[in-house]
Amino acid sequence: MSRGVSEASWPSVVYHPSQHPDALERQLADGLRRRDIPAKFHYLTNQQARRWLDLHQHYSPSRRDDAGARMYEGLFEELATTIGAVPVELVGLGCGGGQKDGMLASALLAAGASVSYCACDASPGLVLTASSTLERVVPDVLVTRLVADLVEAVDLDRFWKEGATEKRLRIFSCLGIVPNVSPAALADNIVSWMDPGDWLVMSANLYVADDPQHDLAAILSQYDNPLTRRWLSTLLDDVGLEGGPSALDFSIENDEDPSAPARVQALLRMKRDHALTLDGEAHRFAAGEAIRVFYSNRFTRSDFEAYLQSNGLTPAGAATLDSGEEGAWICVRK
Repeated sequence: MSRGVSEASWPSVVYHPSQHPDALERQLADGLRRRDIPAKFHYLTNQQARRWLDLHQHYSPSRRDDAGARMYEGLFEELATTIGAVPVELVGLGCGGGQKDGMLASALLAAGASVSYCACDASPGLVLTASSTLERVVPDVLVTRLVADLVEAVDLDRFWKEGATEKRLRIFSCLGIVPNVSPAALADNIVSWMDPGDWLVMSANLYVADDPQHDLAAILSQYDNPLTRRWLSTLLDDVGLEGGPSALDFSIENDEDPSAPARVQALLRMKRDHALTLDGEAHRFAAGEAIRVFYSNRFTRSDFEAYLQSNGLTPAGAATLDSGEEGAWICVRK
């Protein structure tokens, strides 16, 4: 008799229609037409997820030294103390590898709360990684797994509200998503999913307002490096876009709208005329034409706090790294 894994032990994963194959084909084709590929296409395959986790480990400000972990631990302990010993549903929006969600769950447990967890990300591999992380941190935790696009999917609240057997205080963690999507669209969705009294922990990549050009130039090395180039080129190879890691051009983009965040962006500039066919549609690119394959929003601290407040979120606590490169906020929905 073979020693296989029983079907009952397989993790159950729900796929929202925003991540069904037909939706992904449409979204990628739209991105190629706009010359602006959505960031989620860099996280979808197992190889992409592994390469991103490796990159994140090496270059994320919160992972480079103990100060980052202490910043989040202190903020999570503050939130856990405020909430106390109540049943909590922790919803990891853009859960990544689940390390910070695990830290938050540990703080909640230490304060006497009981915790269930929903791992939600566009990447199936990261959803499974985050859920495994929480299962190691929280004994006998109830974990649900949802693969969804956090901007395209506006109806996700049904997933964690329908079928609930008890009233649980809901905490949304959004730790690392704001840099790579439209901040306004993301906030609209998150606020629509929150009930009054629900909590949100949200992080942002920052820069110092006193000398923005110098600070942004220094930050560029976190992106323009071999690990980032390898990660981003995975999609280029999969889709059939020519150039490879060396063809990516990293720069600072400043929007004409003064209220918009600054961005680090990566452009693939075509060295020659190029054509590819994707799902029966031909996409043609002229020599010298650029495709934006990645961007990362960077805020000043004051601009990010204004962003939260303008979307009906009341900050109740905050912490930033001494370097000023990353911060996180506790917010409550009034």
